Amino acid sequence: MLDTLYAIGKELSTDRDPWEDILLNTKADDREGKVKLLNLKLIFDLDQGTLIASTDHLESYSGETESLRSKGAIKIQGGNNKSIYVACLSQKIEQIFKTFFGKPEKKGKDVQKGEFMESIEKETPQLIDSQLYKVLDQSKGLGEQFFELFWNQKNGKLDFGKFKENLKLAANDQVVLAYVVVKSIAHGLDMVNFAALEGYEAFIEAKFFSSSASQGGGALKLCYASGKMETDVVDAEFSTRYNINKFFVKTTQNFANNFNPNFYGKNYQLSEQSKLYLSRGSDYILAPQNSLIVSIAGLSHAVIPRLFKQEKFELGKRLSKLNVTNELIFSPSEIEKLDTYFDLVSETDIYWLSFAAIDSDGNYFKISKQILDVPNFFLLDLIDEFRKVSKTLQPWLGRFALNLYSIFKVIPVRDGLVNQALQLFSQILEKRKIDRKVVFAHFKNLALCHWHESYKKFKNIESPKDPNFDYSIKDGVFRYLGFLKVLQHLDLIQNQTTMEENEKISSADIAEDIQAFFSSMSYSAEQQALFYLGRALSQVAYAQSEKGLNKRVLQKVNFNGMDSRHLGRLGTDLFEKAVQHKDLLDKVQWNLAEFNRRFNPSNWHMNPQEATFYLLSGYTYGIKSKQTNA
Repeated sequence: MLDTLYAIGKELSTDRDPWEDILLNTKADDREGKVKLLNLKLIFDLDQGTLIASTDHLESYSGETESLRSKGAIKIQGGNNKSIYVACLSQKIEQIFKTFFGKPEKKGKDVQKGEFMESIEKETPQLIDSQLYKVLDQSKGLGEQFFELFWNQKNGKLDFGKFKENLKLAANDQVVLAYVVVKSIAHGLDMVNFAALEGYEAFIEAKFFSSSASQGGGALKLCYASGKMETDVVDAEFSTRYNINKFFVKTTQNFANNFNPNFYGKNYQLSEQSKLYLSRGSDYILAPQNSLIVSIAGLSHAVIPRLFKQEKFELGKRLSKLNVTNELIFSPSEIEKLDTYFDLVSETDIYWLSFAAIDSDGNYFKISKQILDVPNFFLLDLIDEFRKVSKTLQPWLGRFALNLYSIFKVIPVRDGLVNQALQLFSQILEKRKIDRKVVFAHFKNLALCHWHESYKKFKNIESPKDPNFDYSIKDGVFRYLGFLKVLQHLDLIQNQTTMEENEKISSADIAEDIQAFFSSMSYSAEQQALFYLGRALSQVAYAQSEKGLNKRVLQKVNFNGMDSRHLGRLGTDLFEKAVQHKDLLDKVQWNLAEFNRRFNPSNWHMNPQEATFYLLSGYTYGIKSKQTNA
């Protein structure tokens, strides 16, 4: 991880404006021109003692570095840092209040000084005589007006939403940024950005960019990241809170818990330049626009690539392929998309990915779980196996492709408990074999969720718009069937007997011919027996529904699992029901005969949950996807 962050940061640092490290990342999106992005000028008219903000002072927003810098649009520092923000995102308008007038609880009255003045006094007292400090001092009297403009009585907060109502914006207008402009004859200022005042850039330089080489005492020490002897080497500490490097710090709840805190620097020390590279590398990984944050089993993970020969990282070229790979595995995809992009990702480039589960609210950074060193060749194999099985099962799955995202949507995960889907996916990505019983236990939970419609317990299981158990369980059955097939092909199932490789069979063939289906899905004799029992179950259930009996026979299925006794009893019950529907008797008898021919209760060893799964594969075999039927 350290090598990757260092390599990315080093490449980013070529001809880089240091302001890019501290400027806001607004994430503003005009939705391909459908939304008009705007700035709002907050005019501090010190001559008249008024604060002016209205529709007349809106202008087009730009996220370019120079535009943001000219307005002083820097990142919120968080923690115990004082507010020094003369520009901010509109939804963070309280930061400007704190900067100029202190805590909002004072409600704009009896303000002694804002936090920017306090910061200057504490950190850069040499700037007390600057224009910056004097204008801050003179601006204190506008606090009550600011408070009246933005105070929302309903939620007891400074809130841009209240003021926005007065702007009467068009439906497609969005105010991204608010920034302060000053008007003062005494100071020779006529609508000048606050960030342009004399002393502002000197303050920023001192706070963010001044060298701290003196902390190292000038003695040569080894930099842990670069491997070089440097004179400005200090403890590896990072000021920003939302930073991957923060997970390796001096507390007991992290990855440095075996270090002696008194000698931390000897174990992990960095030069100022290395700290800068590592911070820039972290910013790049965490920036949403770079697509290196993926959702695995519902949790955000930072993707940390380790490239073969990564001394020159080539961010755009090499990472674009990596991003496609991540998308195909972890995001909703269609079969056509897998076909289109597979040639692009099947390159000879060599890399490994680690995935770090992020726990952060922006003010702290923890890594709750890591999936380490997943080779790209395995990822390509995984994508290809999902692609093949998606095509095979297309009559049931429709145009949507199987991948880890679609499998997550059929593994019930309950809030507050261990995320078993994440555990399963970690095993797969790290190529650790999986017990078949675990997969069928997950399916059992899915079947019970659909049967009892307990969707509120499992937020990742979608409640169908038109509740229909048959269609819901069909989707689950065939996703699990494809998932098992992928695991078998990748040799990731424990105690799996060697499969016979069959000639390629088209999806149309397996949708119409049961023997072709068995061959393609490698059904054993026992699994075939349950399939035929499921076909008989489907026929009786359908006949009951035609007579308005709501498929009562399904109540005889134990979704927790069925042993040989339950299965034999179900076969008898189905025959008795078929007798009551004489037009069904021949069809049901035929399927039950195929079941009995393969069912040997005296020598039956199948896991009960697996048995229920294969029973339901027969029950749902005849339900094809709507896209296919169309």
